[in-house]
Amino acid sequence: MKTRFEYGRPGVQAGVKLIGIAVLLAALLLLAVSPAQAQDPDSVSVASASLIDTNGEQVGLGLFMQEGEHVFVQAVVYGMPPGFHGIHLHETGLCETPDFTSAGPHYNPDDVQHPDHAGDFPNLLLLDGGVGFLSFHTDRFSVDEILSGDGSALIVHENQNNFANIPERYGDPDEETLSAGDSGARLACGVVFDPRDAKIILPGQEEPADGTIVEVASADDRFSTLVTALQAADLVETLEGEGPFTVFAPTNDAFEALPEGTLDDLLLPENQQQLADILLYHVVPEEVLAADVAQLQSADTVLGPPVQIRVENDQVFINDAEVILTDIKASNGVIHVIDAVLIPPD
Repeated sequence: MKTRFEYGRPGVQAGVKLIGIAVLLAALLLLAVSPAQAQDPDSVSVASASLIDTNGEQVGLGLFMQEGEHVFVQAVVYGMPPGFHGIHLHETGLCETPDFTSAGPHYNPDDVQHPDHAGDFPNLLLLDGGVGFLSFHTDRFSVDEILSGDGSALIVHENQNNFANIPERYGDPDEETLSAGDSGARLACGVVFDPRDAKIILPGQEEPADGTIVEVASADDRFSTLVTALQAADLVETLEGEGPFTVFAPTNDAFEALPEGTLDDLLLPENQQQLADILLYHVVPEEVLAADVAQLQSADTVLGPPVQIRVENDQVFINDAEVILTDIKASNGVIHVIDAVLIPPD
């Protein structure tokens, strides 16, 4: 399964783009892999995590390598505040700024109390230059386990982890101590992924698109209603064409917000042309990236009538629909996600 990275704004996807990170990963792998494993890379069970801070900047790397019944864990962190920091594995492979709460609580499949979470790691010490290195073995999880299901994420915290080690004179540990070891805010996050599935993109290269607009939308559960509508309107072939196109794509929730019965009526065969007109009102016959959209006041659609574009409090609106996610690349254009269905003028 190809891993998608949820870095920066919610839903923004990126590959590993820094050549320094790629080189560092390769070096760590070479240090940890035996000669026999080097001859047969597929025999190696390995995972990695490319750490980003709350500004979306790369600040380190984690490596997980299966060695029999143990996992060899290494982490390199740089450009962060000096001192001791808690570092843990969390239960969801999703890193959304600004606070990384999207990664969920500690990885704790056995539902035990801190400090016995499977995701509890030794504290990380960063020196005066903000650089630190951590290396240890654990038998609390396997590489396959932390890659399965919703995945997992490596988190670096603001404070050191006290492992719920509270002297008796202070009373019993409270819920915050038992759940997180008082490690504080989440400063960096990295989705755990199989590096053999990652797309390594060198500086100056464009990230390769994953398919046409229809293929990209079909692979994303948020657009299942849109894809159904495109099929019903007989527009799949159109949006699989050469393009380029810009599609303002309503989410499933946007379609559900239509008046009761509206979507069902539009999907009827006798209303195919009306449905096609509505969908084509969401398509601009050129590629317009987010940076350009915000500079426009309107954009002509494939249907003909233009959509109106405005910016309010740093939010971009297409007519009355808010743009909630931008620049999902496709081989024949780009998708911007909106929170409402656009209705063409009479």
